Amino acid sequence: MDFQDFIADENDGGRRVDKIVRKLLPHNSLGMIYKYFRKGLVRKNKGKTSPDTRVNPGDTINIAAFLLKNDFSASQQDVDSLPSKSPKVNVSFRKSQESRNDSNFQLEPDLFVNQHIRIINKPYDIPVQGGKKISVSLDKIIAQEYLQQQQEQGLPPSLSFQPGPLHRLDRKTTGVLVFSQSLLGAQWFSRAIKEHIIGKEYLALVEGKLTAPQHWQEEISRSSMPPIKGFIQSEISAKGKKADTRAIPLAWGKYQGKNITLLHLKITTGRTHQIRLHCSYHGHPLLGDTAYGGTHINKGQQDFFLHAWKITIPEDNLLSLPTSIEAPLPINFQNMIHVYLPETEL
Repeated sequence: MDFQDFIADENDGGRRVDKIVRKLLPHNSLGMIYKYFRKGLVRKNKGKTSPDTRVNPGDTINIAAFLLKNDFSASQQDVDSLPSKSPKVNVSFRKSQESRNDSNFQLEPDLFVNQHIRIINKPYDIPVQGGKKISVSLDKIIAQEYLQQQQEQGLPPSLSFQPGPLHRLDRKTTGVLVFSQSLLGAQWFSRAIKEHIIGKEYLALVEGKLTAPQHWQEEISRSSMPPIKGFIQSEISAKGKKADTRAIPLAWGKYQGKNITLLHLKITTGRTHQIRLHCSYHGHPLLGDTAYGGTHINKGQQDFFLHAWKITIPEDNLLSLPTSIEAPLPINFQNMIHVYLPETEL
């Protein structure tokens, strides 16, 4: 029987072999993949192995070529009909890959990049993660660019690792967004977020005149109300998780006769819609954020203005990251400040 060989690299090290095989055979159920192991159609270093075996860099994962042909799933009958020792058959194999970006969209220059982490200035109204009805998303763009860079450097793609976002930003929020470039980068940064040692700071335009710093610590959970046009809101709830937000007013102005405030916000937690909900709950919804009680911006170029301005990182970190990374304000945000808060200096 013909087998196709896949060599594990450092980003695959320590992973279970069945987790890697699921990446290589995405159209097959987990039950079918376990059957492939039992039938000897999936092997490690040319020998039979169990699905929970850990892979080391340099190990070879061997998959029966007919399972990979045209990237289709083998039927239950195909597998059950195989004898214990199948005769050798010649099956051609062609791995399908997406190496083309489906959009002409171009990202701004990176804020920072090394072998472990890539940090971009997220644009307005581009989702971080894709879906069935989303043709352009940042995770797809970053993954395609990563694959292209690997190919240009003559490096084979990792069997199981793919760069991905390491925290969340809403579709209509701009600013600092961190993606993994290696398994080590993903593991370290995710752990640092969980341990609250990564500082996250935002700028926002809110309604009302907030004159003194405030510290908000209500619990937040997903709303129990049905989604509106697919949008799921968050709500203050004792059943939720603690959310910590500090709000510092920087400047004041007026929009169509209403007081508005430019806020500097610091968060140590990352609950869904945390800043939008906390600001609204305390009487200062984001200007234009109608989902959370804000006033609609007439003829605005953005629905609301929330910008992930800065992240701070501990010194001497494992990934050689700078201690502070800032994202310049988008032009639309700058224009709003210039027109409606003209005495502001940033």
